[in-house]
Amino acid sequence: MDRDILKDVKRLVVKIGSSTITDSQGGIAKDFLATLCETVHRLNERGIAVTVVSSGAIALGYRLLQLELPLPDIPTKQASAAAGQPLLMSHYIREFKKIGLPAAQILITREDFQDRRRYLNARESLLKLLHLGCVPIVNENDTVLVDEIKFGDNDNLSALVTGLIDADLLVLLTDVEAVYDADPHRCSEAHALSHIAEITQELLDQAGEGGVLGRGGMHSKLLAAKTTADFGIPTMIAKGDRHTLHELVAGKSCGTWIDAAENRMISRKRWISRSLEPEGGVIVDRGAYRALCERGKSLLPSGVIGIVGQFERGALVEIKDRDGHAIGRGLSRYSSLDVPRIAGCHSKQIRSILGYTFGEEIVHRDDMVIDRNGDVQ
Repeated sequence: MDRDILKDVKRLVVKIGSSTITDSQGGIAKDFLATLCETVHRLNERGIAVTVVSSGAIALGYRLLQLELPLPDIPTKQASAAAGQPLLMSHYIREFKKIGLPAAQILITREDFQDRRRYLNARESLLKLLHLGCVPIVNENDTVLVDEIKFGDNDNLSALVTGLIDADLLVLLTDVEAVYDADPHRCSEAHALSHIAEITQELLDQAGEGGVLGRGGMHSKLLAAKTTADFGIPTMIAKGDRHTLHELVAGKSCGTWIDAAENRMISRKRWISRSLEPEGGVIVDRGAYRALCERGKSLLPSGVIGIVGQFERGALVEIKDRDGHAIGRGLSRYSSLDVPRIAGCHSKQIRSILGYTFGEEIVHRDDMVIDRNGDVQ
């Protein structure tokens, strides 16, 4: 691709696999890690906030505990993760400190994405870290994983994190150059694909599975790319080496570029419009009606005159005019207990009234779908 792939990127997620972050002796790949940290620093200088999703805890931990592969059961994997995760983070923290960047650990399980409150807390923690100039290092919380809650691999986790923070691009760094049109280990005529417009079932069927330590393979990476495509976010799959990182800083695509299914905002609006059921409602005055329907603004506390039903923070609510007609829907940043307390107030008063704040808006315009065809009631 000739264009600068980073031109419109403000948030970037980079996923590092176990085979990339560790060397052939089972230790940390120091040269790669140093280059990665320098790359993150240079991307920060371009105004791009980077979140790293990193495997490697089990790979480092099993050697520290002098265990043999394959690891026999989940408790042994949990023990390896518990031993390896602090070691993995110590390497990241030390290397980022050399270039003046703080790093923070975020451990996530699938339950954090399934529970709305935990989902919002994880999102806000990550976004605050990025705002403070810190590099989040995300990993699955393998020390507590069980079959019912594990992601299965960090490729899937990285896709969900990409959607969680509304990133603009996911980069999956792996141990192969690109996605191929056939299994390169079995077919000598297999060709690397530089661009994939859509991930088909045929591509998924021919993709390989992961190795002994890494739970992912090309199949899981394509599934992750399909997830981000559905979010309206593109993915790049490339070899995890210095060349790729240098090209990334230059804004050049390496390996395989996978298109987003559609515009990210359209995708998000469609999800809000069709995939959720409202749990309550917020009633707005005429001024807020005009701001929402005519000027595409966010819904502020000053324009709210009442609520309908009960709902938690993060719930989908209907937005109604003063006569009770639904004019749209959106994700509320405040619960039904909080909204009446701040209704009619200026956004700057939220903290003094509630003792905390989740933002200036009741519903942000990016989390809202409005029918602008109605008349002012």
